Amino acid sequence: MQVPKGFYVLHQPKYRTPSVFDLNDRGRVTSRPTLSSNVGFRLLVDAAQNVKVQCALFRDGDRANPSSGNDSCRLQKIVMALSDTLELDEKAFAGQVEDAAAEVVTAGVRQWRANFFGDTEDGGFDRNAIAAKLSRAYEECQISYCRNLARHNRDWVQAALPRLLFDFKRTLFRDVRVHLLPAYRENGGEDSEDDLVRKIMLFYRVLDNCESGDLLKPNGLCWQDEDEIWDCWIGFAGSEAEAKRICRTLGAVLLPLAERMNGA
Repeated sequence: MQVPKGFYVLHQPKYRTPSVFDLNDRGRVTSRPTLSSNVGFRLLVDAAQNVKVQCALFRDGDRANPSSGNDSCRLQKIVMALSDTLELDEKAFAGQVEDAAAEVVTAGVRQWRANFFGDTEDGGFDRNAIAAKLSRAYEECQISYCRNLARHNRDWVQAALPRLLFDFKRTLFRDVRVHLLPAYRENGGEDSEDDLVRKIMLFYRVLDNCESGDLLKPNGLCWQDEDEIWDCWIGFAGSEAEAKRICRTLGAVLLPLAERMNGA
């Protein structure tokens, strides 16, 4: 089950696998899968410090009355924003799910909120302080997700690096070497020249075939979308700031070279 675009998982209870979050988003299924729990929830955060609860509830169909049209199992998905004070509208939420599931989710959200605030809530609510805390949490959640994504794609990315590094250093490197590291330093980069070149080759490998409609990876699998490709590149670069820095460096050095070659 996918996380909405722009959001990262801020908190998710530990569920034994397979859980409802291991199911895909297609909704209905004709046979009941094995699940450790029929209900699950997780809290999501975006760059604007918006927090939402994403709930998944697996519901059995009406097998006793197939003519009702409800004989297939169904994955119910609910996404609801928390308030500015990070509270769930429990009445509105309870109106969408059965009582037992609503109780599990609302109790879990309350517990997370209490842990998140800790000692910062002393009868008042400092929105600026909470926004700053959520901003830090967003950055941590983003980099954790991106690093996991890089780890899952590491084998096919790393396997091509020796060839890419050899080809780059034998051909293009001699034309851009004098400009590459200075441009990187001007953008605030701190890596050595060798590490910079390695990151550039990682960039090329991760984005290989990204312009094709099928978003096919070199290992035969497909990216979910272009956002996943970018997140994977962040994971290899180490941070979003470094990922953008490498892109700016390439733009500053390679684009003028391409223009000169096209004009020759």
